Amino acid sequence: MRAHLEKLDRDSIWLNEHYDELQRFQGKVIAIKGKKVIAVQDSLEELLEELEKKNEDPAFLLIQAIPPENIAFIL
Repeated sequence: MRAHLEKLDRDSIWLNEHYDELQRFQGKVIAIKGKKVIAVQDSLEELLEELEKKNEDPAFLLIQAIPPENIAFIL
């Protein structure tokens, strides 16, 4: 379990470091594994379907929505 959390942490750091580059995926939902984008779809449902076809377990991936241009999330 600890190894899994460490991998997610590394992917999260990678996401933050490369967020500007990932703007090409605006309005999409992406899955990241091993510091690489492994899937991109318009919705979470579509992304989960793609991951299932690739035999990827979403519980072990970093999944992130990239907001469309001129949209901000308030956290």
